[in-house]
Parts: sequence; C-alpha cells; structure tokens
Amino acid sequence: GGVKAVNSFGSLSLSDCTGNITAQNSYAGLELSNCSGTISAVNAYAPISISDSRGSVDVRNTGEISITDHIGPVSISNQYGSVTVSDVKGDVSIQNAYQEISVENIDGKVQLENNYSPISVSGITGAARLVNRFSSISGDDIAGPFDISSQNGEVEFALGHVVSGPCIINSSFGTVRLEVPRALNLLIAARTSNGDISSSFPIERTTSGFNKS
Repeated sequence: GGVKAVNSFGSLSLSDCTGNITAQNSYAGLELSNCSGTISAVNAYAPISISDSRGSVDVRNTGEISITDHIGPVSISNQYGSVTVSDVKGDVSIQNAYQEISVENIDGKVQLENNYSPISVSGITGAARLVNRFSSISGDDIAGPFDISSQNGEVEFALGHVVSGPCIINSSFGTVRLEVPRALNLLIAARTSNGDISSSFPIERTTSGFNKS
C-alpha cells in the first residue's frame, strides 16, 4: 500500500500510514506522525514536522523542519528555515542555508552543511562531517571520528571521555575552542597562520614567520 497527498494553502496532516508515502504541500504546515515506509515530504515556505516514524525519510523545503523519534536514514535539503533533528536511529544528512541546524541524539553517521547560520550537534555515536560558512559550529559528546570545516565562523567543541578515529578541524578566519577531558588519551596537532594557539595543558610550540604549530 501507499499514500500520496498533495495540497496547497491549507494544512496537511497524515498519521498511521505505511508503504510509499508522498506528502506535498505549499504555504501551509505539513505534519506526519506514526508513519512507516519510504517517506517523501515536500513543502514551500511553511513548516514540516515528522515524528514517531520508521523507514527512509527524504525532505525538501524552504521553511522550518522538525524530525524527532525516527528509525531509519534521514535526508534533508532546505533553506530559509531552521532544521531540528533529534532522537534518530540512522544516518542523517542535512543541507541548509540562512537558518540554524540543530542535531541531537543520533545513533548513526551525520553529515551537515550550512551557510550563514549556526550548526549545533550533541550526542552523535557515528562519524560526523560538519561544514559551515559564515557562521559557527558547536557541539559536544561526539564519539568520532569527525571532520569539521569552518570558514568565517567560530568552532567550539567539548569532547567526551571516549573519542575514536581521526578527528580533524579545519578553520579559516575564525576561533577554534576545544575542551578536552584530562583523562582522555589524545594526540592533538594544531597549526595556524596569522593566529595564535593556546592550551591549558603543557604544549610544545614552533614558530616560522606567521605560522605557528
């Protein structure tokens, strides 16, 4: 079985659906709850909310998106609206612009890309790839490995007591702050051009022109 629902200029709500599920709306809210299967949700300039769902989810919007309590992979392409994803067992991929991405309690891999608005993450068990331009990246409790790239924005992370795999932070024109538990056995290599490196732990420094490591 399956469901296909198309609407515009009025709210659209689906619940307890299974199979191939396609929900499309514009200029009014779109809500799905307790659905399972292959889910496609599309909206324009209005919110999308998905909760208590199972299966693969693909979301396209130009507005606010909220996904919570989901089992399965999640893919989101959005702009002009905040994206909030929490309590997901599965991989999460998000592209956004001009509004915040907030991701919490993900049992899987995470790939996030944003422009001109912050990224915040917490409680990620799998590998994380985070890219942002012209805004900040912040987070805590990431198991690793992670690869973080920031341009013209601050990076601030608090590592947990267990971190696995290589962890990389690349930043240009922004401050990087990394909080590391003293009990964590970790090798950190830092390098900067036209900047400074400081640590509350003893470190060895080398300087060559404008470069420091």
